[in-house]
Amino acid sequence: MFVAIVTTAIPEHLHGYIGRFLSEVDAGVFVGKVSPVVRDNLVGRCHQAVDDGKIVVISSSAETEQGFVVETLGRTSRKIIDMDGLLLSAMVSRGCALEEVQPREAETLDQVFMENEGQG
Repeated sequence: MFVAIVTTAIPEHLHGYIGRFLSEVDAGVFVGKVSPVVRDNLVGRCHQAVDDGKIVVISSSAETEQGFVVETLGRTSRKIIDMDGLLLSAMVSRGCALEEVQPREAETLDQVFMENEGQG
């Protein structure tokens, strides 16, 4: 399974741990091919040690329409929303708690876009 992990402001020990399994191709950007068990262990360790940093984990998945899944950890300004099998990135405004962001029920994506155009 292919995995990409993008990190910002993480502890050095976590940086080193991720580097044991994946190649760092740029500062804080790790990529590689690992087993599902190793991927799950990496994500678990990231959950435990993210502190005030940010981590985005992108991994291949045959179970999704797009062929990948995205997880965000830590203090992120975006939330990944699954809308009918399509992964979308929702930006969270400063005054809004991330947990408050929920996907809305809509018949089509066009309906959501039309609603947003009217808001300016």
